[in-house]
Amino acid sequence: MLRERAKAIGHTLFITDLIVTIIAFFAAFYLRQVSILLEWNTGTTLDKNEHFVLIFIIIPIWAGLLKHYGAYNSFRKKEWTEIVWIFLKTTGVGIFLLGTAIFFFKLKTISRIFILLFGVINLIFLAIQRLLLQKFLRFMRKKGFNYRRVLIIGTGKRAREFTNVINLRPELGLKIVGYVDDDPMPQDKKALEGKIVGQIKDIPHIVKNDIIDEIVIAVPRRFLNRLEDTVNTLNQLGIQTIILANLFDIPSGNANLTKLDGIPLLSFSSISYGEWDHLAKIITDYVGGILLLIILSPLFLLTILAIKLTSTGPVLFKQTRIGLFGRRFQMYKFRSMVNNAEEQIKDLEYLNEMSGPIFKIKKDPRIIPLGRFLRRTSIDELPQLINVLKGEMSLVGPRPPLPDEVNKYELWQRKRLSVKPGLTCLWQINGRNKIDFEKWMELDIRYVDNWSFGMDLKILFKTIPVVLLGIGAE
Repeated sequence: MLRERAKAIGHTLFITDLIVTIIAFFAAFYLRQVSILLEWNTGTTLDKNEHFVLIFIIIPIWAGLLKHYGAYNSFRKKEWTEIVWIFLKTTGVGIFLLGTAIFFFKLKTISRIFILLFGVINLIFLAIQRLLLQKFLRFMRKKGFNYRRVLIIGTGKRAREFTNVINLRPELGLKIVGYVDDDPMPQDKKALEGKIVGQIKDIPHIVKNDIIDEIVIAVPRRFLNRLEDTVNTLNQLGIQTIILANLFDIPSGNANLTKLDGIPLLSFSSISYGEWDHLAKIITDYVGGILLLIILSPLFLLTILAIKLTSTGPVLFKQTRIGLFGRRFQMYKFRSMVNNAEEQIKDLEYLNEMSGPIFKIKKDPRIIPLGRFLRRTSIDELPQLINVLKGEMSLVGPRPPLPDEVNKYELWQRKRLSVKPGLTCLWQINGRNKIDFEKWMELDIRYVDNWSFGMDLKILFKTIPVVLLGIGAE
């Protein structure tokens, strides 16, 4: 019954999405017409015939893309960001295909402004109607309607954790029917008294005599190989089977299921690479890098001139640094030291004031007079915007270390290499040179473990006063 209801909801959503898309089309047409009138172009109007022909192109394109990107798969367990991302991909690809069709059919009166306006309105309308529907369905599930009956294989730690999530999220509409386990632990038997409905071999009998919509496998990974026949049986019965992916006790791991030529792959990463956040970070790096280079170009010219007039040697200092997963690259800085500064390190090691493998001296004799100002204001770091545009660095990320420093890292410290190095990170906004090496590494690992695009934005905004006031700079 629930499957038929899900199919009916899917068909209804499909029709609703197409209606919403047509409404968005007419809204865009009306707004574009109004904008033309407001521009006082009284002799110009939109060609209704050519524009309305587009509806017959839009409907099949949007219908195919919405189905392709999974707009009608169950969104019971989806977060709102996943839902919006589906519509963002649909709209983006749809606009591209629509533009191609306009060029192919030579619809010359249709402007880019109208197409972009339609895309934005369509995205907003689709997202709003689906999010409102999700809220309504979750409200109904909380009231006990439209729920799915779930049987859990396992009674141990993983099964109990899953149960706690279900109990805390009534809006998901999942009702646990019971548990099956061949050899439950005494403490699990006691905790689940009356809820253990049989052993694994009893599942076909349970399915025949009760209503089961989903079966969740929540057993320790060492028992998974015993369940192959059970999974095959459930597949024959047409019952959805879910295997909990927390197979390993990795505190900050993020699991992602992908496919390689039809082979399912379960990947674990220390950082969450949500499509939306990751795309936003890439766009911010490139757009932000270009804008900063343009805005700061006068400062670049002044700095180049000042270095040339006050010292001998090249303007830029290039140094081998370690990037993502150990990749080597040439990092750029405005030169703030004498030309042979690297060769003098061994003679000055006894003056090092930093713990760990980092070499820093508060009053470094190698720094040229202008160099102190460049370092205090972080102007010396600005050429790294070139590294950002080359894809070697990001605007936000752990500072790129030297190869010798990485060779001395402890194993846990290498985790900071699992993201692109950046111009600024938590270290910069928490004291920079005033904190020791251990604390520095801890801040970088915290960034890796808790990364989000929102965190990047917060770090960027907090970096501005730190740089302007020269906090922690030496």
